[in-house]
Amino acid sequence: MKKLLCAVLAAMMLIGTMVSVSGAETSPFSDVKEKRWSYKSIVYAVDNGYMNGVGGGKFDPAGTMTRGMVVTVLYRMEKSPAVSFRSDFTDVKAGKYYSDAVIWAKDNGIVNGLTETTFGPAGKITREQLCTMLNRFAGFQGKDSRPKGDLSKFPDASEAHSYAKNALTWATDKGLITGVKQ
Repeated sequence: MKKLLCAVLAAMMLIGTMVSVSGAETSPFSDVKEKRWSYKSIVYAVDNGYMNGVGGGKFDPAGTMTRGMVVTVLYRMEKSPAVSFRSDFTDVKAGKYYSDAVIWAKDNGIVNGLTETTFGPAGKITREQLCTMLNRFAGFQGKDSRPKGDLSKFPDASEAHSYAKNALTWATDKGLITGVKQ
């Protein structure tokens, strides 16, 4: 799962919200050591309010990112604009850390639900979903989100869902994802 965290942090850099990354003198989390490959990016994300860790002084860098977590990071990158909560999805209740983020992201075309009535905030995010959210977020910010090239270099390209193919192409073009060795 650390590759997914890296993709989210790389997307922040790609989309232009990370200008420079400066590390702290000591780790703010007991499970993130200064020698860790992602240390400076984690500190930057926390220092800028994009991520908070999982509580108890831990960040859980190898943990699973959920759909709710990713949409919350994007929302915080936009400085958490005010929204009026409404229950578009039966599984998004008022007062959760992701509640306003989901409404904001849906209102701005960054996310859809898993169905017409569910968002799946606690669900593990897939690469397809992540790339789709990042691609739509880039477009929302006025960045070039058009796909260039194709996915034919990947032997499993035909397995990609149609909704995600353009976003996957864009994400591979930008180097956010590179595939895995078979």
